[in-house]
Amino acid sequence: MRVMALRDIFTTGNDLLLRLGVEVADRPAADVARELADHPAVLSVVLVSGCYQIEVLIALPDRTALQKLLEEGWWHVRGIRRLDLALTLEVCKFEIDWATHA
Repeated sequence: MRVMALRDIFTTGNDLLLRLGVEVADRPAADVARELADHPAVLSVVLVSGCYQIEVLIALPDRTALQKLLEEGWWHVRGIRRLDLALTLEVCKFEIDWATHA
């Protein structure tokens, strides 16, 4: 049996939820994803198909933290060609009632 713990992102004191699309060039997307995953504000990093190769979900406590993230950013990560940041305005559905079976 495998037991998984899931964090409810809406009870962690974070008021901002962001989605970051990452276009990758000249480096394997999996390598870039692993580097992005090291940031403490990152909830998930997923390799995807489409115009971006990576989708990142980020939770931040406030606008000051957002400003700091944008100023420090991930612009220095080798392999990132373009970032597309979207701020969540309203969550229409968030379901965490699931399990995996090994």
